[in-house]
Amino acid sequence: MRIHLVADTVGGDGFWDLMANSRPHHVGANGWEIQHISSNDGMAPALQFESVNTPRVMSPWELHSHLSFLFSELKPQQPLAGELQQTVLRYLRRWQALWSRYGDASEGHAEFRALLDAWIVDMRRFRGELTLHNELDFHKVAMIMVLHSACTDASSPVIFGEPRDAPGKRDAEFERPVFVVSSPRSGSTLLFETLAQAQNAYTIGDESHGLIEGIRALHPAARGFESNRLGADAAGSDVITELRARFRAALIDREGAPPPAFPVRMLEKTPKNSLRVPLLTRVFPEAHFVYLYREPRQVLASMIEAWQSGRFRTYPNLPGWPGLPWSLLLTPGWRALAGKPLHEIVAAQWQATTQILLDDLAALPAERVHVIRYDALLADPQAEIERLCGAVDFVWDRPLDANLPLSRYTVSKPDPEKWRRHEAAIYAVLPQLASTIERAELFSRR
Repeated sequence: MRIHLVADTVGGDGFWDLMANSRPHHVGANGWEIQHISSNDGMAPALQFESVNTPRVMSPWELHSHLSFLFSELKPQQPLAGELQQTVLRYLRRWQALWSRYGDASEGHAEFRALLDAWIVDMRRFRGELTLHNELDFHKVAMIMVLHSACTDASSPVIFGEPRDAPGKRDAEFERPVFVVSSPRSGSTLLFETLAQAQNAYTIGDESHGLIEGIRALHPAARGFESNRLGADAAGSDVITELRARFRAALIDREGAPPPAFPVRMLEKTPKNSLRVPLLTRVFPEAHFVYLYREPRQVLASMIEAWQSGRFRTYPNLPGWPGLPWSLLLTPGWRALAGKPLHEIVAAQWQATTQILLDDLAALPAERVHVIRYDALLADPQAEIERLCGAVDFVWDRPLDANLPLSRYTVSKPDPEKWRRHEAAIYAVLPQLASTIERAELFSRR
């Protein structure tokens, strides 16, 4: 519809003189008196451009400015506030000393990185203990806003927000992260909760809906609610930096402890990510994907139950959508489903998701795509989890019962024949899904 061009400036002497000499105006729409400046015809102005934006090592003055702002936003009379200030001051002084020796020179990057790693570890004891006026956790904000941007040196996986994907370079934070992907209601929560018990797996503890869509550019509203589909073009440098920082700050192991060091093996599962594989491979260059296949009739029945339960309403106020509040992931072409019966809606959701996901996975190197079938997982959990952990290099050290516990998002007790409650509706849509079902079945046997 339109393009906004934004010129951002720190301002030279002339700019700030104009600001200082301007005065409030009680009539003008902008609240300031308008001053006309004549052009110098035939004279090209000498423009001065910014050449320094984000230094590879943040200066102690910038660090102090950011942290002082966060301290000013702390809620008063919190028990650990004094200890936090002493900890921050101690590291700021050491940062200042290193800066006095090296400045931003590459010779000092290793020492800055070592100091920053120690600082991050030392700050973990304040996680969840101090709150800002806006109810956010001080630790999480400090990690995202300050510390994870304080040193983007040559050993970091990100420089100026871009992944270091040159040959021979490895991601120094997210080593071969694993994403479970599938059509919705395929049993991905059960698989995720089981894999999260691997000895070396780190997760954010749940699904990443808010973590991802909390970045404005990644929320479907930013694209007119077209869908949850996100391609590599959605991953600008600022998005890459923020998304990695959000995941990094939220990681915990199976005991609930944050990582003692990086790189780590991350495990993630969010149904909407089945439409975001290109984005994820851009943000996490070493990403691996586990495709979970479940018999489509069972999936469609579970999707119908999910809509009817009211527990999976992802966009309850979706603009232009009538009927039941929108549930599960938002697939391309959803507007054409308005007014259709529920079984046709979920069939279209399943088909769109499966087709897009299989296309994306087929475009990846074969060694980065792994497959597990839901029926095989239930038949022999121990064997299937050990096989999968071996494929993705997770360390598995726990026995599994023959019957896995129910996942947190179970609507009703699993039963292979439960789909027959909706048998007539499901058989009505199966013919239009036949080619996609055949493709998914073949993919699951690879």
